[in-house]
Amino acid sequence: MPSRYAQSMSNFVAYLTSLLQLFAVQEDFYDVPTSTLSPVQIREKLADVAVGVIGADKRAAVLDLLAHKTTPNGGVAVTDDLKYLIKYARQNSIHGSPTVLWDGECCRLQVWRSH
Repeated sequence: MPSRYAQSMSNFVAYLTSLLQLFAVQEDFYDVPTSTLSPVQIREKLADVAVGVIGADKRAAVLDLLAHKTTPNGGVAVTDDLKYLIKYARQNSIHGSPTVLWDGECCRLQVWRSH
């Protein structure tokens, strides 16, 4: 069984890979290119980007995470996690980058790079 650190680093590498893939096509998600798309269509495009990283067999799982909840203003499956992380960061005086939270610990980009 991999150590917690190894699993954490593996997740981080997967996250970075996904992030770089999204940055490569970010202009496809700017205001003008998405102005005629519905939110559902934009989510489908995001799932297509994710397929390049996680594989086509997991596309449905990504779309499931991005589907609206049953309440009228409930967001999607990741909304509650995102709200929690934002609140947690703000209570620790983190309001933007380059400060990040990694496994619940706050660090500045320069400090993180030195490890």
